[in-house]
Amino acid sequence: MIRFTPVRMIIIGVVLMVYAAVITFLMALRWIPSTILLNFTAALGSIVGLTVGLYGVFQMTRKDD
Repeated sequence: MIRFTPVRMIIIGVVLMVYAAVITFLMALRWIPSTILLNFTAALGSIVGLTVGLYGVFQMTRKDD
């Protein structure tokens, strides 16, 4: 099983959120067609990216007893 470090999880979260923002921006400019699949992946990328990134931040700031 792959163990993700908090920094790696933050990086993955940022990449997913940037992907969602870029895809949404390109759809708004009508450079790529707006399809259900692209809308779904952009929304899912944003939600999962935020969740994974915040989990990485929480793991980094957690105090070990």
